[in-house]
Amino acid sequence: MVAVIAVLSAGALQDALFGEQLAGSRMLHQRATALAAIGLRDGMARIGAMEEPVALAYALTPLPSSPESISVTVRHLDAGALPAGFSSDLFQVHHFEIESTGHVARGIRMTQVQGVVRVMRRPVPAEETGMESPENP
Repeated sequence: MVAVIAVLSAGALQDALFGEQLAGSRMLHQRATALAAIGLRDGMARIGAMEEPVALAYALTPLPSSPESISVTVRHLDAGALPAGFSSDLFQVHHFEIESTGHVARGIRMTQVQGVVRVMRRPVPAEETGMESPENP
């Protein structure tokens, strides 16, 4: 009878430990997902502040002493004219892709990818403005 109780107790203990590990892994996955979302928001803010479309790759650390990190890559995919019906040719539409990966303990990471479109002022060549370039005074 004692042996049966010991086997049942060992099984219950194993189930409890497995459940605890599973809950810990789930929490780390959720944390990595949240970090990746922070990276997406930061990438969108940087695109919003750009004067010229450029590609970026950088890392963020949520807390100075934390082993967690965020890797963000912003790719400029292409630029084109605004859709038909727009009267201004002073602007271009730029397509970006942001890839953000949240890294947490146990090597767990989650990646989120977001497409972003931004309308930016088109660079105007010097000959169109009537101004001479510094190289040709």
